[in-house]
Formats: sequence, C-alpha cells, structure tokens
Amino acid sequence: MNKKTVTLLIAGLFIVLKTTAFADCQITQLGSRYTDYRFGGVSDQQAAFPFLACQNGEIASSTMWVSVIGAPADHAIAHIETDSGGVPSGTPLGSSDTFTPTGSEPTNNPTQVSFSAPVDVYNGITYWYVLDRTGSYNNNPAYAYEVITTTNNGNWQYNGSSWAMHDSYDIHGLIEIRSTSTPPITRASSTAPYLSSFLVNYSSLLWLLGACFLVLAIVKLSYDVWMGGWGILSKYE
Repeated sequence: MNKKTVTLLIAGLFIVLKTTAFADCQITQLGSRYTDYRFGGVSDQQAAFPFLACQNGEIASSTMWVSVIGAPADHAIAHIETDSGGVPSGTPLGSSDTFTPTGSEPTNNPTQVSFSAPVDVYNGITYWYVLDRTGSYNNNPAYAYEVITTTNNGNWQYNGSSWAMHDSYDIHGLIEIRSTSTPPITRASSTAPYLSSFLVNYSSLLWLLGACFLVLAIVKLSYDVWMGGWGILSKYE
C-alpha cells in the first residue's frame, strides 16, 4: 500500500467520522418539585421555557411533568418555536402529538410528549418549548405544569396578548435532541436560521468529500491487491 492510498484512507475516515453525528443529547430541567401552575386558562393560555439546542438534530420526544385540572374534553399539545426578542415567536416550527396527562393536579406525572413529525433544531440556537391546549381556553377544566426549585430559565406565560415571565422557577421537563443516522445532506434545513443552514450544507459537502476519499482508497487498494497479490500490503513506499 503506497503513501497516496494511506493518505486517502486516513483523510476519508477522519472527515466522515468528524461530520457524522453519533449520539443524542438532552435538555434537562430535572429536580425537586416546588409547585405547579395552570396553562390553558383564560389569562394563562400557554406556558413556555427557552432552551439552547445542544447539537444539530431533531426533536422527536420529550417528557413533561403535567396534570389535568378538572376533566378537560380536549387535549394538551406542545409546540417548538423560534425566539423573537426574548419570547416565543408565535409561529411553531412543529407541534407534538396531542396528549392527556394522567395525573390530576397537584399530582403531576411524567408524561411522554412525542413528535411524530420530528422538528429540526440547530446547535447553539435558542428555541422555546411551548405548552398549549387544543380546545378553548378555560380556567376549569384546564391543565397544570410543574416547576422545580432551580431558577435557570424560569417559566413564561402567555395571557392572550403578550408573553411575560411568571416567575424564575424552571418547568420540570426533558427534551431529547436526537442525531440523524444519515449524513447531514439528507436533513431538511428550511426552518434553520441562515448561518445554521449554511453550516449544515457545508458539513454535507465535507461528508461527501470524505466518502469520495474512502471510495478512491478502496478502489486503489483493490487494484494493488489484484495486480500484486496480498503481499503488496507489506510495501509502503
């Protein structure tokens, strides 16, 4: 195997490994219960918290500590929204499947909130996780979310006309940002900010370059073996 083949092989492996995501990451707001607050009411229609995406990936699953107030005939739902001046933009990038909490306030059970249509997010960008309901806003029946004793992001509420921080306690929940198992070129980037979209496309080109290097190295190695037998592997020019 000559130096050119070795160089192509190493370069290809390095580029492909560096531009292919391997692991999921999580946004966690976990801790001891402090209290709970309503959402889906007349003056507290939605609740939300901001989060910083920990990698390029997609949100397909989350867990929230929520409960029902009374017996709602509708369902709860979650939206992922971009940031607009420090509050949710009001335009969902995507929404979860509808869900109904199993606990009755003040018993807030961990509830799986799934996104059948995963929502793309991009590393280092701030997004908002918004809790909402599918029916009319009503104080009872309604829904409740749990807050914990940490005070990193606070919990925000929408009163029908504007957003404001309700208080500094964090909403109890977990968001999973999963990596894609395919190279970035297959990822949609229509919802990404311009810079993130550019980086995704740039990463895609690097991945393709690395893949080309690997193919060339394999072809060259196969040719060397075919022409000289396996003994050629001991020759390093």
